[in-house]
Amino acid sequence: MMVKDGFLQKRLSLLKGYKPQWFVLADDGYLNYFSEKPKDEAQKPKGKMLLLLSDTMIKKDKVSFTVTSASNNVFRLRADSSEKRNKWVEAINDVRVKLYNRMFKGFYGNGERQLIETDLDQENDRKEIDDVAQQDDDGIIAVAETNIASLFQTRTTPFLAVGAIDFGTTYSGCAFSTVQNFKTNPLQINTFQLDHKNVSSFKTPTVLLLTPEGKFHSFGATAESHYVTLARKEEANEWYYFNRFKMELYKNKELRRNMVLNDVGGKPMKAMLVFAFCIEFIKDLVLDKLKASIHGLEDDDVHWVVTVPAIWNEQARQFMIEASAKAGIEKDNLTLALEPECAAMFCRYLAIDKKKDGDEMELKAFDENARFMVVDLGGGTIDITMSEVLSTDNLEKSSLTLHVVEIISMTR
Repeated sequence: MMVKDGFLQKRLSLLKGYKPQWFVLADDGYLNYFSEKPKDEAQKPKGKMLLLLSDTMIKKDKVSFTVTSASNNVFRLRADSSEKRNKWVEAINDVRVKLYNRMFKGFYGNGERQLIETDLDQENDRKEIDDVAQQDDDGIIAVAETNIASLFQTRTTPFLAVGAIDFGTTYSGCAFSTVQNFKTNPLQINTFQLDHKNVSSFKTPTVLLLTPEGKFHSFGATAESHYVTLARKEEANEWYYFNRFKMELYKNKELRRNMVLNDVGGKPMKAMLVFAFCIEFIKDLVLDKLKASIHGLEDDDVHWVVTVPAIWNEQARQFMIEASAKAGIEKDNLTLALEPECAAMFCRYLAIDKKKDGDEMELKAFDENARFMVVDLGGGTIDITMSEVLSTDNLEKSSLTLHVVEIISMTR
């Protein structure tokens, strides 16, 4: 049953900023939101959050507040007035306390879990305190621990599609596939040119250009071209131009959220923002393609895969998770995949093994017990993967799975 509803401004991502969304607070403990007021109760929400063990933080600007789930999913919200903000916070806290009492039979009592922020709400992302992810006192990236609330969070609807972002050292690319297409043919994977300036390849240079104010301008070959134009006009000094920055996460053994990257001219910018800008640019292009091919597709219907080098440590991988969250990809909708494992899984389905039938030779996919090696010569790392195709039998089906025997990874 609905407890409260109405429009709130929600920060959707780094590039999109705050947009009005219709929120519905239900007595089942979920805070749901829609692009516009739903026409009926059966309409699927654009996103939702379970309030069990969540926290509410109000901002000193008197209209903003955040709701953070136990799994570190964050809704950054704004109301039209201080009065409306306070009513929403009160309603959320009331639903949360009632949910506690139902789940734990009053163990937590009736106290409200409301945190009041002591620092000013910084709108400038370069100075923003990152309250999305868990942080040590010294700011070192730490892998978030599993929270009890995750035991109560289960996805009720399956993903309809998968979008993949190959964030490379020198070049980046993307791909997508629907669940239905994968069931029919695992190799039916769609890709497209990320940049009209680079028509010779589906990939584009991993280059980011920001305005003198630190706002996103362009990515890829377009960023390269525009920066050259600025340089010819002697206007490039004030702009931020980043290239070949990905492996800085590997070089820095103690990553911090306030880690800074210097552009080609030596100007500093928060690394988390640089990575988030790039991820969101590619994500939005893939999402547009998916929505054009699947009618009624919502953002939450897509699961995202972001590739990372096998040589990266857990801190670097956690950094990418948090950068993806800033780009609008929540942790529950994200999988980090090792680059060499992705290549090996793709080769598993390729018809590249020789099969002799009499005097004729044809190609087929690898059979059970077959072993193969994949050598991935990337811009920043060289990965060698040895794999073996294993058989998995159960009462319902017999299938072949892939066992990655060993990954050898080295920097160039």
